[in-house]
Amino acid sequence: MSEFIEIKVGEKSYQFPLISGTDGKKGIDIRELHQKTGLISYDPGFFNTAYAVSRISRRDPNSGELNYRGYDIADLVQHSTFVETSYLLIYGKLPTEQQLKDFSLKLSKHSLIHEDMINLFDGFPGKGHPLAVLSVMVTSLSSYYPEEYEESLDKGIDHSARLLAKIRTIAAFSYKKIVGQPFVYPLDKHPYCTNFLYMLFSIPSKDYIPTEDIDRILNQLWILYADHEQNVSNTTVQVIGSTQANLFASISSAINALWGSREGGRQVAAVGLIEDILKSRKSVPEYFEKFKGDSEKLFGNGFGHKAYEAKSRRAIIASKLFHDFYKKILLDLSQK
Repeated sequence: MSEFIEIKVGEKSYQFPLISGTDGKKGIDIRELHQKTGLISYDPGFFNTAYAVSRISRRDPNSGELNYRGYDIADLVQHSTFVETSYLLIYGKLPTEQQLKDFSLKLSKHSLIHEDMINLFDGFPGKGHPLAVLSVMVTSLSSYYPEEYEESLDKGIDHSARLLAKIRTIAAFSYKKIVGQPFVYPLDKHPYCTNFLYMLFSIPSKDYIPTEDIDRILNQLWILYADHEQNVSNTTVQVIGSTQANLFASISSAINALWGSREGGRQVAAVGLIEDILKSRKSVPEYFEKFKGDSEKLFGNGFGHKAYEAKSRRAIIASKLFHDFYKKILLDLSQK
């Protein structure tokens, strides 16, 4: 039997159905609110509003539980790779051995960017913001690969794989532009994360091949941050995409949304805060005295979360990964 909630406006009562989210929680379907009542809802920040039903990822703000497509994030971090997890998020299931091989081949096939795009990097100042460069370059993909989504599928072209392959190369080239080094092209023989690190840190006189530990921790960190439920960037992608804008334009808009000081910019601020702590030579408790009674200022520096009641699983797992990683580095150094 369907459940309803009754809303009274003056002397009139209106019924609206209750629906269940993928996590079992109830919600009010108010799509007919204006049609029935002439009213609209007002919810700044979408704190009480879901714009869609999604089965891609689920995060419980009370317990901190996080899963992708029903798989617990901790299991994916320990037993999957970033490419496997990407396949899971895009297609809804973990790949078979053959599917993973085919998907990896697609990523290798599309890893190069059009050579004319190299000229675009020359137009950026050496110290341009990385997100500015990334956004412009991703938008430009629309000009070099203008096929419509359906047309591409008919040709066997997967836009998702194409973007996943090329954005890694664009990000690496953006870094090289900032540090003033020659671009290093991807090699088919390297796995996805290895290739990114190879492009970042190789120079013409010396190739950089990451250790297994470094390659693994990058895979694990990218798995942790592969999807963020209904956050600002995901919302932006869906809003822009709903106009039938192409994938590249939609993702570029999401990159710009990530830029703000209340979104991805908070991570940048957190790094700056940690550097400031080191420069101050104060103990951590002593340094944080200045934030007492000013939680908003602390939030702006990358600490805390508006929606999470419990500590984020991402933060817990990432903290353990870094502690284990640096313990091993120190152990290796002590044995040399």
